[in-house]
Amino acid sequence: MADRVTFTSGIFYSMGGIMMNVGGILESILGNTFPCAVFMSFGTFLIGLAITLTPAHNASTAFDPSNPMNPGFENSFSPFLGNSPLIRKIRYTMSSKSQLRPVQCGK
Repeated sequence: MADRVTFTSGIFYSMGGIMMNVGGILESILGNTFPCAVFMSFGTFLIGLAITLTPAHNASTAFDPSNPMNPGFENSFSPFLGNSPLIRKIRYTMSSKSQLRPVQCGK
């Protein structure tokens, strides 16, 4: 498991985090505020995911699974990943409402 996490965290840093933030900055320069907000939020999400999954940061070692009062790393990290589809659904709805125009018949 650790080898796969180490492999994907580099992809999250470079392709996801850095390139999405660069794309958001370039969209901001063009004056497109909605794509800027979407790109920047996806980029920062992926950078946060990469930092959490990078073994050098030891994010999961702060959680002691032997302590019953401690929820564990998986239980505390699941809302971060679980709310991602909800945020994507909201963005999809917002973008489709801004792109659809009502058809006027008879004119």
